[in-house]
Amino acid sequence: MPAQQTPHRPEIEEGRRRRTAGVAPVLTANHERRSLAKTTLLRARVIIVHSTSPWDQAMTAPPQKNHGQRIST
Repeated sequence: MPAQQTPHRPEIEEGRRRRTAGVAPVLTANHERRSLAKTTLLRARVIIVHSTSPWDQAMTAPPQKNHGQRIST
């Protein structure tokens, strides 16, 4: 049995909607867009750095097989 849930009260929702009816939607949309751009930029930068690093090339290179020839040390 879950804890006592508060019943859905439409007047609270209505108040919330009325409060954010003015300038807020534009601000939130702008902020969302900016943050999304920021995250995509960061992601792109990370991808670029990884793709151009020699480590990544070493990782993506096919493993060199030595064909049954044991390397003597």
